[in-house]
Amino acid sequence: MRNFELEIINFIDQGYNAKRYYLFGDKKELRLTTNIRDDLNLVYEDCVELMEEYFERWAVDPNGFEILDYFNPEYLGSKERDPHIPLTIEMLIESAKAGRWLYGSKQF
Repeated sequence: MRNFELEIINFIDQGYNAKRYYLFGDKKELRLTTNIRDDLNLVYEDCVELMEEYFERWAVDPNGFEILDYFNPEYLGSKERDPHIPLTIEMLIESAKAGRWLYGSKQF
């Protein structure tokens, strides 16, 4: 049986959990409740990359997932609303187990 929790935490830790001072320092401790955007300080483009790779690697059907529900592109003069809907590691794990995205925007 696959250990989705370990696989997904390792995926995020290795690719998206930067060291505190770029090349040195501690990484943040990842928990099920870790908010991918806010706790890891990811920019929009990194979030898009993370989610695209996640959906492909774990064969999760992305139907119902809308990136703008969780992240907004931040650019000079942007007037996009900040959704501030948390996207947690636990959400990725549970959706991977189900094989489809479980958290449509209508649930918020």
